[in-house]
Amino acid sequence: MEQYKILDHTADAKFQAFGKDLNEVFKNAAIGMFSIIIDSKEVKPKKTFNFEIDSEDLQSLLYDFLEKFIVLMDTEDFLLSELEVEIEKLAADFFKLNCTAKGDSSKNYKTNGDIKAVTYHDMFVKKEKGLWTIQAVLDI
Repeated sequence: MEQYKILDHTADAKFQAFGKDLNEVFKNAAIGMFSIIIDSKEVKPKKTFNFEIDSEDLQSLLYDFLEKFIVLMDTEDFLLSELEVEIEKLAADFFKLNCTAKGDSSKNYKTNGDIKAVTYHDMFVKKEKGLWTIQAVLDI
């Protein structure tokens, strides 16, 4: 199973991520997002960031999760190398995500530009035939 794929988009960057469960699909979404600017396999795991996100639904959780990485890129010059994600359903439509992300400073790598923002345009998180799919559009 592929982790993610980049889709054609006229002005922004659009991708889909796949996983057998929510943890895997969110992990692959972060890797897919970073793949737009760098191959995460090239980034060394020198820095570690732990964070937690609570959201009222999966789409908001995805938005907040990807946005957290943009904040880390902007404030800490962070590029992702590897991560662990654990999502817990706390109520009917309330989720908590814990993440441990490892990476390095962007100053040590050549990237293919910047990611400015996550958008809700064309975004979805869905499960079909036992496979989770995420789609997101990023302002670059």
